[in-house]
Amino acid sequence: MLTIVDRFEGEYAVCEQSEEEQDPRFLKIPRVLLPGGVQEGDCLTQDPDGSWSVDRAQTLARRKDIRRRLMDLYGASQ
Repeated sequence: MLTIVDRFEGEYAVCEQSEEEQDPRFLKIPRVLLPGGVQEGDCLTQDPDGSWSVDRAQTLARRKDIRRRLMDLYGASQ
């Protein structure tokens, strides 16, 4: 399951959770449960002990894919 930080609202991170072929759902995770430095757009994984960590490789891959899509979209229109 992929969990992505969508935004922060006060003491909570609003995260989108999705699995293949299912509509995403949103959940609020208290910021105190997340690692320091977590940002909007970071991909999270929940460890067996229930703690959360940032999946740096997945986050980087998503950001590269988004950047490529934007370049394809805007590069083609210029």
